[in-house]
Amino acid sequence: MRSNTRRALEAGATPEEIRHVALLAVTTRGFPAAVAGLKWVEEVLAGQGQATEPGS
Repeated sequence: MRSNTRRALEAGATPEEIRHVALLAVTTRGFPAAVAGLKWVEEVLAGQGQATEPGS
């Protein structure tokens, strides 16, 4: 998930788009896995200086 997040950013995806994809995983992976994935996304975004509150 971390490398996919970095690659998505390099390809031009916005942090909000990446968060949205992580949340869509709830339906296929289940809530705990989706929340873990979102946490990993946030870690990568924070490391790249792009961490903001979703929706802001």
